[in-house]
Amino acid sequence: MRRWRRVIIYLVVFIFLGGYFYYFEVVKRHEKEERKRLEKKVFHFEPDGASEVHLVRPNSKKIIIKKTGSKWMLEEPVKTEADQASVKGLVNVVADIEANKWLDVEKREALKNYGLDKPALEITVMVNGKTYSLRVGQKNPAGTSYYAQVAGQNRVFLMDTGRWGVLNKQLFDLRRKELVTFEDEDVKSLTIGWDNSFSVQLVREGGGWKCVGNPGMKIKNSKVENVLDQIRWMRARKFLSFENPNLKDYGLDRPKVSIVVVTGDDKKHEVLLAEPRKDNEKEAKNFLMAYTDDLPFVVYVDKDILNEIPKSPRDVEDRSVFVWKEEDIYRIAWAEGGKSYEVVKLSEDKWGIRIKDGEKPKEMKESWRVRSLFWELEDIEYDSVASSASSPPSKPAMEISFFDKTGKELGRWVWGKLPEDGEKLVPLWITEGGKTKTVNIKAEGLKGVKEKIDDILKEFEQEDRKAKDKYNH
Repeated sequence: MRRWRRVIIYLVVFIFLGGYFYYFEVVKRHEKEERKRLEKKVFHFEPDGASEVHLVRPNSKKIIIKKTGSKWMLEEPVKTEADQASVKGLVNVVADIEANKWLDVEKREALKNYGLDKPALEITVMVNGKTYSLRVGQKNPAGTSYYAQVAGQNRVFLMDTGRWGVLNKQLFDLRRKELVTFEDEDVKSLTIGWDNSFSVQLVREGGGWKCVGNPGMKIKNSKVENVLDQIRWMRARKFLSFENPNLKDYGLDRPKVSIVVVTGDDKKHEVLLAEPRKDNEKEAKNFLMAYTDDLPFVVYVDKDILNEIPKSPRDVEDRSVFVWKEEDIYRIAWAEGGKSYEVVKLSEDKWGIRIKDGEKPKEMKESWRVRSLFWELEDIEYDSVASSASSPPSKPAMEISFFDKTGKELGRWVWGKLPEDGEKLVPLWITEGGKTKTVNIKAEGLKGVKEKIDDILKEFEQEDRKAKDKYNH
């Protein structure tokens, strides 16, 4: 009994000492650090309560941004939607600015020594009826800080140079640059017209897409999603006009490309793209002029967008060669150079490999390599279907078969020796349901499959070599 009483006493003392240590060494230290941080803060306000921001620079127009509802809007020098993330970031930095050191300045004339007689930037933030104004001057001699001042105070403080990059926002940084805003899942139809009369018109139907004028064509969802993403990701690189310009002045009355996206609320988002004037070679090389009612200014956008916009329904056609779902494949067998191998699904995320029928598969340590093979298979597309039937080579370079859970062969691929030129078209013989067809495919696609298979074999060969070394020793 005495022994247990002693243990309980020790336990109580231990808990007391632990609590003492935690309170004074952890809680109190954290409170002390937080007090020091708050003492260094220049302003004390909640950024979410900000309703207006002013930015003033020498020899520049004043920038005024106001919050309307939950959205920031530019009021001066141009009326347009603001870049929400940039404005929020600016307000957050102003609210979080800390003074590394305070300097007392007795005479106003002395402000000139800090570049604060004519500050490089003055930012004013209105929060719940109160005004918080920051003036930023020049760098200190060491170049590690900026001199700054709260408007109306004589004291000057040193501000980290890292803050300047966020505070020094130009008009371009603060205005909206997205040409259109929509969610992919809300899109009902997509129409693309080219100046040479090529056009693509797609409508959403069920869980997929249909091509208007060619309802029998199978459309690949991922291709359409990529096009929609590219349209959403278009950004203004330069603003060329004021609001609601005369499109004829920019050649946008007869655009090179017109894009119309209709969303579920029947809202139409139209984007017009045209080549820049020929007299500016650099801009003509890198940019396109663009206009949309969503952002009613003529702007430059990256010319690379032309590579992502389909010129015909064929560009979004589903020409996939691998037509099965990954989860339906339980075994992949291949033969190459007189040797045969198999990978077998052991569980949802585990695969095994074997080289002889009937033997137990050896679990792969890196089953993700099989997943990587599936990615490669899913990306392959044929260029065309061979017009005439032909027989596969008697000694193919590679033969791959795919099997389901019951052991049924879903399909088989056969190809011959691949050329060095990956762009060259080569025949691929595909057997499904007892029928064989030949499609022409770029050699680089089959080379990619071969590389992924080699990666799988590398692990097997490494493990096999280790086993032999262990046996020999």
